[in-house]
Amino acid sequence: MAAPRHVLTLSPAGPAELLRPLRANDLPDAPFRQGLFRIATATSRTEIAWLREMLTSLAR
Repeated sequence: MAAPRHVLTLSPAGPAELLRPLRANDLPDAPFRQGLFRIATATSRTEIAWLREMLTSLAR
């Protein structure tokens, strides 16, 4: 599962809309959408690997 990304948006709706999740549909160009998924996947895998490594080192 991909981690959410956030983007700063300037919106007339006010401060509540300044920080909102960036979704793939927000990006009009397919290569950028693919990049977003690739980055999210790599981030998730790296975080899980790091967490496993830390838990293993703490269990020793």
